[in-house]
Amino acid sequence: MPALDLRPPLLGLRTGQRQRPLRSNGVFLRLRCDEPCSYRAYGRLDLRRRGRKIALSQRLGKLQAQRAVRLRLGLSEVAVRSLRSALRRGRRVRTRVIVRVRDQRGNLSKGSRLMRLVR
Repeated sequence: MPALDLRPPLLGLRTGQRQRPLRSNGVFLRLRCDEPCSYRAYGRLDLRRRGRKIALSQRLGKLQAQRAVRLRLGLSEVAVRSLRSALRRGRRVRTRVIVRVRDQRGNLSKGSRLMRLVR
């Protein structure tokens, strides 16, 4: 009888501390997993306006073991307009990127990073 896999996958998540999303139309991150797994990556912009948060595009996919994948979470037109306006006014804009990975046995691992967005 095979042993049960109760260990969640080991997630490697890297982002830049400061990113320029208006030039690249999104924020970038790099994922790695120690075993084959599926991922869900999403994020929210915090514009410091009455608690309103704007969602980044969500990405779903599969990772091979020990292979890094570079992702771009895109911005909608509304998000680009709001972000451009906030940066022009000198506001501090941050985004939190959240990644959830699940291995073939269903074990879940989560990770998140906070980034500062600049013009």
